[in-house]
Amino acid sequence: MSNGRTTKFYFAWDRGQEAKQDLADFNDRYPALFELRRQEWPALEVLASEPDQSIGGFIDRLILGDFQPACGVIGEQTGIDPQIIERVDKEGRETPLDAAVFDEADLVIIVSLDHGQKPDADELAAAAAFLKRSDARLVVSLHHSLGLSDDPILQEIERRHHGDLLTPPRDDIGGFGRALLAGLGLPVVNRYGLAPAAVGDGAPATLVKATDLPSADILEGVETFNLHPHLPHFQIQPAAARQIDVLAKQYFRTASDQPHPFQLSAEGRSGLFNAFLRARGDAARPGEVLICDATLWSPSFGGEASLKRLWQNLAQR
Repeated sequence: MSNGRTTKFYFAWDRGQEAKQDLADFNDRYPALFELRRQEWPALEVLASEPDQSIGGFIDRLILGDFQPACGVIGEQTGIDPQIIERVDKEGRETPLDAAVFDEADLVIIVSLDHGQKPDADELAAAAAFLKRSDARLVVSLHHSLGLSDDPILQEIERRHHGDLLTPPRDDIGGFGRALLAGLGLPVVNRYGLAPAAVGDGAPATLVKATDLPSADILEGVETFNLHPHLPHFQIQPAAARQIDVLAKQYFRTASDQPHPFQLSAEGRSGLFNAFLRARGDAARPGEVLICDATLWSPSFGGEASLKRLWQNLAQR
């Protein structure tokens, strides 16, 4: 039964700027569609018929297209199709994350697939005001932060770990979401791009869930996430340690030869990374904040049945 709750997906990028990145520079950009075709030839040669083979074509066809299944599931549950909003669209039209975005919304999903965007003071104030509603839910979806060390040896170790040669040596995605969380007093850093572990049949390894925490039921029926080749570890900063719970951890692929730097750290020795977080509300901010990877809105990397259940849970609650 539909519940009439309104969902908005807010893409925090400057889409035109993302599409105009210099192809001669490997770093901090998305691939062009023709680069993806070359890397995955012949499997994706069907995309040769797409008229736009640039970075813009990759964004339109691969990123935005991947969000349609999640929008469909949420729309079925709520009776209202989610609204897609871009901070700056490809024509240069700007829509800041202000009160107008939060008005008449119950669930706002920030898709921070941006390179280097930051919210201003008015946007932070609008988000804080939204969270004063007890029925409000804000989901901040970040992505990987790869190769931030200037040491090319460490960058190469990271690259060999995830194995995706289409990904730049340095690719820091999610600046808007990081800054938004910090501005709300919930600093979380998306670290690395970890290759998730799979089980014998090639499916994602089962999540390790904290079932005894408030809002743990958001993951009811969700047994896995996905196998996107480079997923972030959500490192909770000390200032937020008492406010944020880890609702789910995911196994990453470990190795004895050339281990990933995270594998050697105190946090990573367990073979698990923080994959789904929840910030506890209080009297001043009763609304709920969830933190997850942006690829959890895509069915393209496995685990579709569990992801669909996650989308349903978010829409129903």
